[in-house]
Amino acid sequence: DFQVKNTVTNNLMSMLTCGAEEVEAAVERLRDNLKRVNKANNANKKILFEYEITDLLNNAPLHNDVRLIKEIFDGRDVAELRALTNRLIENKGTVVMFGVPGEKVSILMARSDDLKHDMNALIKHVLPMLGNAGGGGRPNFAQGGGVRADKTQVEYALQEAERVLFANEA
Repeated sequence: DFQVKNTVTNNLMSMLTCGAEEVEAAVERLRDNLKRVNKANNANKKILFEYEITDLLNNAPLHNDVRLIKEIFDGRDVAELRALTNRLIENKGTVVMFGVPGEKVSILMARSDDLKHDMNALIKHVLPMLGNAGGGGRPNFAQGGGVRADKTQVEYALQEAERVLFANEA
């Protein structure tokens, strides 16, 4: 027990380049620095999030006054995409279709409240294209997935969703 503690203490002193009496203060400085870095990182994430919203809105094509934001994200956190989707559909005339391929694919489809497209019906139409994927939601926001799907499969499903979405407007 003493030998283990002595080894740990010596390793800490070596890593922190300090004496035994300074280890606690050095760890406290590291912890404070980590808090500052995390706070700055979170602030930068918020700034990037706002830029991403602006970029997606500005570059989205229009289909009969409906802005379609359709993207595939590799490895993106789905909770983050839900937040992004919710912010995007605050803008009138906006439809969002996001996909995240992988071991457990995620598809998100949403629309602003001024539009009447049924995103729940739309997602239920395309999920079978991904195999045994499940999901659903409300007319303005639906999500599904849970099965393995690669980028090509997700692209195909989102293309089909776009085709169905605008088929009646042609």
